This record gives sequence, C-alpha cells and structure tokens, in this order.
Amino acid sequence: MKIAILYNTSDYLLRFRTELILSLQSSGVEVIAITPRDEATVRFESLGVRWLEWRLDGQSINPFNDFLSILDLRRILADEQPDAIINFTIKPVLYGSLVAGLLGVSRVVSMITGMGAIFLPGGIKRRLLLSFIKILYKFSMKQNHYVFFQNDEDLDYFVSHGLLVRDKAMRINGSGVNLTLFRPQPNKVVPGTFLLISRMIREKGIREFVQAARLLKVRYPEACFILVGPIDHNPGAITREEIASWEREGIVRYDGVQSDIRTVLAEAEVYVLPTYYLEGVPRSILEALAMAKPVITTDWRGCRETVSHGINGFLVPPMEVLALANAMERFLINPTLSIPFGLASRQLAENKFDVVSVNAQVVKALVMPL
Repeated sequence: MKIAILYNTSDYLLRFRTELILSLQSSGVEVIAITPRDEATVRFESLGVRWLEWRLDGQSINPFNDFLSILDLRRILADEQPDAIINFTIKPVLYGSLVAGLLGVSRVVSMITGMGAIFLPGGIKRRLLLSFIKILYKFSMKQNHYVFFQNDEDLDYFVSHGLLVRDKAMRINGSGVNLTLFRPQPNKVVPGTFLLISRMIREKGIREFVQAARLLKVRYPEACFILVGPIDHNPGAITREEIASWEREGIVRYDGVQSDIRTVLAEAEVYVLPTYYLEGVPRSILEALAMAKPVITTDWRGCRETVSHGINGFLVPPMEVLALANAMERFLINPTLSIPFGLASRQLAENKFDVVSVNAQVVKALVMPL
C-alpha cells in the first residue's frame, strides 16, 4: 500500500509527523511525502521516505500561482497513483482533496489542525476571501472519507456551516506528543522562568505576555521571561525591532529559533501561551505537558483541553493582561507550586496525548476497509 502525505513545508511535516510516518511504515505502508522544497527536505531520505517536490507557495493569495500548483499536484498524483492520501494545513487540504477526488484516489483523509488566521475577524477583503475559501472547503470536504479535528469548536463550525457532513468528522486529541522524547528534566529547571514558544505573531498573545512580564518585573526583578520562535512575515507579525526594544528594556529574553526545543523547555519552570489564534491543539503545550511543566494558557478553543484549572495550570481570559500576570505571580509567590502542577501535566500527557494512541487512530482511518 502506498500513502501520500501532503504538507505545506517539509520542515513542518518532519517536525510534527515523523512519528506518524514511522507508524505507517511499521504497518507495511510505503510513505511518500509531497511538499515544497526547503532546508529540511534532505532529511526524508534518512526516514526511508521518497520525497516529491510540489511547487506550492503556502502564503500566496495569487490565484494564477495556485492554479499552477493544482496542475502540478495533479501531475504528481497521476504519476504516483497512491492508494491513500492524507492532507495537512489549509492549501494541501483544499487542493489535495480536490485533486485526489478528481483522480479517484481510493482513500482521502484530511486533518484540520486549526482554523488559521483567515477565519479571524477582518475587513472586507478578508471576508470576501473567507467566503471563497468556504466554497472550496465545501467541495474539498466532499472528496474526503474522513476528516480529523483537534477540538470540538472547529468540528462544530464545519458541520454547522455545511462544510462537512457529521458522519465524516472524527475527533482526535491534537497531534500527540512523543512521551519518550519529551520527558521531565527537573534538575535543569531555573526557578522563576516563564517560557512562550510560538511564531512571533500578535494573535499568539506575544504582546500580552510582554505586558504581564513588565508588570511582574517591578515586584520580581529576578523573574525571567523567555520568547522562542521564528519572526513571521504575515500581517500581525511582531517585528524583530519590537522584540529588540523589549530586550533593551530588560523585560524579555529572545532566544530565536531552537533546533532542539527540549533544551529551552527544560530550563522553564512554567510554560505560558496566552493565544487567541484559532488553534487546533497547540503542539508546544503538549510538549510542555510531557516535560512536566505547569501551563498557563487561555480559556480558548484547543487550549482549554490541555489544562485542568488549578490542577496542572491556569486558564485565563484571552487578551486580559492582569489575569495573565496574576496567574504567573502565583508561581512566584509559591515556589513549590510548580512541582505538583508539573506532575499533573505529565499525567495528563500520558493519559490523553500520547502520540502512539493518537497516531493509531489516524493509521486505522488510512488503512482500514471502507
């Protein structure tokens, strides 16, 4: 059996789906990766995965370029004739589903890993683009045999807006986390250290984190607030110059992009993600749970499922800086609080977010008889 995986970058496919690839291969499946070329592409060979270049610009809204991408994908799939295909991220889900349906691929599966910025409130241009994307979703979802969702809100949106029939929707606990790779390292924790890992965009709550840190620094000058993640280039991006101004002010430490995120996670006492982005289930939170970190995040879709309030962390309202600062201060007031909270986080990761269990559902959907 040959299964094609479509993604908008090689880097993200390898970073987030390596365990899925290995699970499929252990089931006797040949896996092919169809992605644009980037610096991570060369790593497919070490996994025994054949890679095919798809000329796709995930950020472009140029219809002519996207039409050429669809034609390119049609050529690839017609040549390869996979038995099944699984699509991740918006354009692969839309275009992969449509082309696979047109070519009669036997099994089409997609995963909605969050709604993305296009579904956030915006001006007339965004609303018009969203209307068009909903039409594309409606047609592409019809080609799918199963569609995985990581939270109930996304699933309900697709069903209630007529984008998908309920019988095709399947609920899954995020992307899962490798409990062996991400495990507690209590001897490396630096007390009073708060970490946020994300693309540097407004909707991830970056500025709220910084404002809360500014409030706390007055009373707790030794507390450390760390930002990790790439500079983005979309509307709403946080510029490097703005981050540099926070560094000069002495509020945050910016550690940029890390090749091994476990190093900086090990140092943190508490993980913080005050997002109001339309998440699936944030992967960074799952990694923090697995490494036994208390979590402070928003009472928001995909995030609230990772925290039992007052047990392994705290849920705060989106965009409320004072509530966020108060939640972080609880760990500064009580330095021993992070120990039981961290143990509860690890237990939650083991019980709910083990990547082995999550991937077993996906593999079953791809290989079981229809």
